[in-house]
Parts: sequence; structure tokens; C-alpha cells
Amino acid sequence: MPNPAWMECGLMIGGQPVRVAVRRLGPDEAQRVAAEIAWFADGVLEGSSCAGWQRFFDRILTEDVAITMDADLFGHTSAAWDLLVCRAFETFVTANGLDIRTPLRLKVRHI
Repeated sequence: MPNPAWMECGLMIGGQPVRVAVRRLGPDEAQRVAAEIAWFADGVLEGSSCAGWQRFFDRILTEDVAITMDADLFGHTSAAWDLLVCRAFETFVTANGLDIRTPLRLKVRHI
């Protein structure tokens, strides 16, 4: 029986089928996570080292995202794996309706 707290979707990456399941966040948690992502992105744009980004990103990918695929067929290049990670993160952001652009747009307008 499907878990309503998780949403699944299928992707094609490098010609291979990949299943990505993401945990649905509640409204308050979604707002907090979107703010954290925007804060880290703002730091990157400012040239900051963004201490804590890797730990935050890893937590999302290990606790809030599940990937099912045939690793042997997928490929062994770092570019393929980088694309997989980016698409999985993008799926998490999209599935949870996280608007991470708003704080960045506001900052650009003030420059």
C-alpha cells in the first residue's frame, strides 16, 4: 500500500529509468526547508563557504529522498551521478512546492 507521506515519480537519466520517492513536508517544515535552501544559495552567490550546506544536503538526500535504479546499467561517470543527485534534489524541491527563488529575487532587486 502506498505511503501518502511519500510521493514517487519516474525519471529517465542517461537513458536509464530511475524511481525517485520524496517525503512530503508539512507546510511549516516546507517553509523552513525552503528558507534554508535559499539561505545557503544566497551564501554561495555571495562567495561564502556555506558551512553546513553539505550536512543539510546530505540529510535531505538520505532522509527525505529514496532512489531506486539499476546502478550497474546507470553508468560510472561522476557526471552521471552528479546529474542523478541534481535531479533527485530538484524532484524534492518541486514535489514539496518549495519556492526557493523568492528570497533570491528580492535580494537581486536590492542590488
